[in-house]
Amino acid sequence: MKTDKGLRTIAPIGKWLGSYLSEELFNALKHGYTFKVLRGYLFDKEYIFKDYVDFLYNLKVNSSKDTPDYIISKLLLNSLYGRFGMSPYMENHIILESNSLEATSISKNKIITDILHLNNGKDLISYLDNKCDKDWDRILNISIPISAAVTAFARIHMSQFKNRDDFTLFYTDTDSIDINKPLEPKFVGKELGKMKLEHVFDRILFLAPKVYSGITSSNKITKVKGYKIKEKFTGKTNNIELEKLLPLLNKK
Repeated sequence: MKTDKGLRTIAPIGKWLGSYLSEELFNALKHGYTFKVLRGYLFDKEYIFKDYVDFLYNLKVNSSKDTPDYIISKLLLNSLYGRFGMSPYMENHIILESNSLEATSISKNKIITDILHLNNGKDLISYLDNKCDKDWDRILNISIPISAAVTAFARIHMSQFKNRDDFTLFYTDTDSIDINKPLEPKFVGKELGKMKLEHVFDRILFLAPKVYSGITSSNKITKVKGYKIKEKFTGKTNNIELEKLLPLLNKK
């Protein structure tokens, strides 16, 4: 949203309708929100993944970043809640002659989700059956309440940093923040749920999530998610200079 201070992400005010985990509503009460419960679902509360998370987290922190143990444990930890939030509806895919009778029949009798023209007279058609409820007959191991609860508790955890006036918050994720002063020692450490101090920047540019370039007292650090260039002979990863990214702050 455009404000007198430029483009900003604005939290909602006024009245709206939504679905929330009860713990997130209790947390909102601390910040002056009021609400009226219209209806809800009751679930049992339990720490069902404690051993799973503790084992994989310990494996991750005690493994080098370039080892399979580190990569696999990180992937299993990060994808857990997403796996439970997967759609129960499974797409079907078929390659057919463009504008054929069979293709026309599918478009009339199925729910088309995508058509990719292969430029050879054929199309890759992705579709759902009209009666998608048949997918529930399979054991999919999904649970929307678990996935929703994990993301809600992550927002609750980060809200303690989003609602402070003693520092400026530039960016936050579920396990990381960028601020303009040191964080109290009680929040910093290798233990699960704590922050790890990675860098102290003298100058830094944030362009987007996981896209930044900064200068420390001893190094220059750039991160562009998904982008790496290695020198042919040394194998070292080239660093994009901060000054080369500065023009990207300007639109067009």
